[in-house]
Amino acid sequence: MFAVFRLLAVLLVAFLAASAAAQQRGDLTDDVDRYAAAIFDRIQPRSIADDREFCGYIGVNGTGKLAATGPKRGRRDSCEPDEPPEDFEILASYHTHGAYTQEADTEVPSLEDLAGDIEEGIDGYIATPGGRLWLNDARLRRAFLLCGPGCVKRDRRFRECRAYPPGHEYTLRSLQRRAENDTGEC
Repeated sequence: MFAVFRLLAVLLVAFLAASAAAQQRGDLTDDVDRYAAAIFDRIQPRSIADDREFCGYIGVNGTGKLAATGPKRGRRDSCEPDEPPEDFEILASYHTHGAYTQEADTEVPSLEDLAGDIEEGIDGYIATPGGRLWLNDARLRRAFLLCGPGCVKRDRRFRECRAYPPGHEYTLRSLQRRAENDTGEC
């Protein structure tokens, strides 16, 4: 009888661990979402080490396969991707937010991030120092958290700011309010 309870406890722990991992990865059911997460897992360590944004485009190449342009090194708070090849159909942009710092609100897309993606008319993926993955949906004019801290590689120095936690969805207006109300305390 004890062996049955022990087996059930082990199965329950395994189920809870799998559920937590799936929840942390969020709703990455879309191929492009998963592809973006894989890109960030590769480039986050360099972005964090250099404390620079890295950016590029995700799209469909001339042979019809999902592809990405190589990551371009940007500045601490901006990055302009190189133009993709002519036979590359852009689906989305991608960029990192560099290394963790208490002085900047890098765990959410910036107002400029969302506004720029809306203006370009393409979606944008953003990875934060805490390992969050965001999607700026240009058509819906909103930023959505796809998965939480540690979803993609993160800065080992990252500390969650309990005084100013990120939400799960933002509009231009709510990002503007967030920036206006940022006291810098963390």
